[in-house]
Amino acid sequence: MYKIGDFSRLCQVSVKTLHHYDDVGLLRPARVDRESGYRFYEAAQVAQVRRIRNLRALGFSLEEIAEVLDGHATSRSLLDLLHAKQQELEQLARETHDRLAQLDTWLNQITQEATMPRLDVVVKKLDSQLVASKRERITWSGRLGEMFADVEAHVARHGGRIVGPGTFINYDTEYQDGGSDMETFFPIATPIPEAEDIRVHELSGVPAMASLIYQGFHDAACEEARQSLATWIEEHGYRMNGPDRLVFLECDDPEQPAVIEFQYPVEKVA
Repeated sequence: MYKIGDFSRLCQVSVKTLHHYDDVGLLRPARVDRESGYRFYEAAQVAQVRRIRNLRALGFSLEEIAEVLDGHATSRSLLDLLHAKQQELEQLARETHDRLAQLDTWLNQITQEATMPRLDVVVKKLDSQLVASKRERITWSGRLGEMFADVEAHVARHGGRIVGPGTFINYDTEYQDGGSDMETFFPIATPIPEAEDIRVHELSGVPAMASLIYQGFHDAACEEARQSLATWIEEHGYRMNGPDRLVFLECDDPEQPAVIEFQYPVEKVA
C-alpha cells in the first residue's frame, strides 16, 4: 500500500484533491489507520484516479462521475450518460464554430469597410410557384443544410424534378431568442406526394420584392448584403412588407464563394 503523499505523486493529483474525493465518497482510501488517521491506497486505485481525471477533463461533474464509477451502475446507464455528454459537447462545438465564423465576419468588415462597393438592388415581381418544402423552428444555422437535404432527397425519392435553386424563408416578424421559424424549399415541375414533414404546395407570389445578388462567403455576405438592402429600402421610400428570403444560386463548394440572392418583400411608404 502507499501513503497518501506517495499515492498523490503516482497519480499526479494533490493530497487536497484526494481528501476531497474521499469526503464526497468518490474515492475512498483502501485503508485508514485507526490510531493515526493516515490514509493508504492500493496500486489498483491509480487507474480509478485516471478515470476520474479523464471524465473531469470531459466536463463531467463529481456527482456524474460518482454515478459512472458506482459499482451498481448498469452499462446502459453509463452509455446514456456518455451519449448525453457527447451531444452536449457537439452542441458546444457548433456554437464555437458559429462564434469563430462571426469573428471572421467582423475582421473582414473592419478590413474591407473602407473599400466596400455599393451593391445594386432591384425591385421585381415574383410569381407563385409549386414547391416542396420543410418548415421548422431552428436554433442553429447548420440545420438549414440538413433541411435542404431532406427536401431534395424526398423529391428524388418520388421522381420529382427540381426546377430552381434552394431557398429559405424566415417567417419571424421579429428576432426570437428561441430560434428562427424557417421554411426551406425547392421549386418543382409537377406535384409529388407529401410526407409527414415535407409539404408540397403553391407558394404565393410577391408583388414587389427588393432583390440583391451577392457573391462571397455566406457569413460575410449576410452582414454586407443586409446592410446594403436596408440602406436602399430606406433611401428609396420603401418599407419591408413580409418574410424575407435567401436564395442559394450557387453554393456547391464550401471552399468557394457562393452566389446568394437576398430578397425582401417591400411596399412604397404612403
